Amino acid sequence: MFDPRTPSKSYTRRGTVLMALAALGGSAAVPYLTRKTDSKPTAPKVPTLKRAPLKDWPSLTNIAQTMIDDKLTPGLSLTVAHQGVVLFSKGFGLADVEAGREVTPQTTFRIASITKQFTAAAIMALAEDGKLNVNDPLARFLPDFPKADKITLSQLMSHTSGMGDYVNGQSHLVLDKARDRDFDAIELLSIIRARQPLYRAQPGAAWLYSNSAFTLLSIIVENLTGQTFAQFCAERLFQPAGMLQSSIDTVDTVVTGGSNGYRPEYRAPKGFVENKPLSATFIAGA
Repeated sequence: MFDPRTPSKSYTRRGTVLMALAALGGSAAVPYLTRKTDSKPTAPKVPTLKRAPLKDWPSLTNIAQTMIDDKLTPGLSLTVAHQGVVLFSKGFGLADVEAGREVTPQTTFRIASITKQFTAAAIMALAEDGKLNVNDPLARFLPDFPKADKITLSQLMSHTSGMGDYVNGQSHLVLDKARDRDFDAIELLSIIRARQPLYRAQPGAAWLYSNSAFTLLSIIVENLTGQTFAQFCAERLFQPAGMLQSSIDTVDTVVTGGSNGYRPEYRAPKGFVENKPLSATFIAGA
């Protein structure tokens, strides 16, 4: 096991969580956590539907088509489920604009900052294991971090640590580099500390959205478990929840059947330009 006070030098972390059947504007949910055991977790039984899922849901179809027509997104997938039973699932638009590949209900999507809930869930799983308490000070795990004795894990999870955001304001040179390679914990801690001011408010005094805070949380997960963040999430969160098409990728991960990332650009021939994601090791479990 790693010393919880020392960042892992072999740190290769989380790409973005890839979710199948991503719901419009929704977020992925972890139905439950399991305590760590020696046995390999198995996926829960999936309830079966006595009739075939609906082929169309007019109100949802209209919403999806309006988003595509208004050039808000080139494609999306919608799923409606109740108590584990899929009632409706359909893809709309394109997953690959250049190739004309369509979105299907099986298309996976990068969920960006929705990844944060998995980082928080990982912390809560370790709390269940008795390895930490959400009211523990950051100093217990990263004693050399500035003001670590003034910040709790709960404040990091709730964006109330007062910490700024190391992603905001980064130069294009740094961001371009972050799209092509992974980062280790030591590098990230250095980048976070270099962003000044490190704190924009006193701990607990204000709500300030912070990728920095969730980077620190994911480092804690790795240091306490001796696993990469991706490995821990796969074993403790995804597999027990039956999220068999969900994963956390790195720069070298090849995703089959996934959607490309795009941003609207009215000057582009098809209204969108591909937006290559930052390495998840740079933006952390955030």
